[in-house]
Amino acid sequence: MLETLDRAVGGERLIGAAAIARGANGEPVLLGCKCTACQKEMVPPVSVCPVCGGEDMREAVQPDEGVLYSYTVVHVGPKRFRRPLALGYVDLDNGVRVFSHLEGDTFKIGERMKFDVAIVGRDPDETDLTGYVFRKENGQ
Repeated sequence: MLETLDRAVGGERLIGAAAIARGANGEPVLLGCKCTACQKEMVPPVSVCPVCGGEDMREAVQPDEGVLYSYTVVHVGPKRFRRPLALGYVDLDNGVRVFSHLEGDTFKIGERMKFDVAIVGRDPDETDLTGYVFRKENGQ
């Protein structure tokens, strides 16, 4: 089993913690699960398969790259998240579709994206909110 990251790390809070773990090299990895009955994989991990109702779900590290399927940029939203707030669906290289914060200024459907962990907002008590994000594969 992978080591899950703490919900509070230093002066920040981790959101989406169920889908973030620490890999063998200490780097964050995207964590999902796989149903042993129907073999469907998904992110974040769940206890019951939404496809077949199976209850034997196994931890499954997901690819850290994929293609941007769809996105939106929100200009009015919760104060705790940075705005404008870019959100989108990324189709991972194994076919799993993930909903995530997006990092960057411009996006294009079909472009390659890479998993990362970054600050996505701040609570009223000035505590940073950290979560998983996808950014353009070339880092721009």
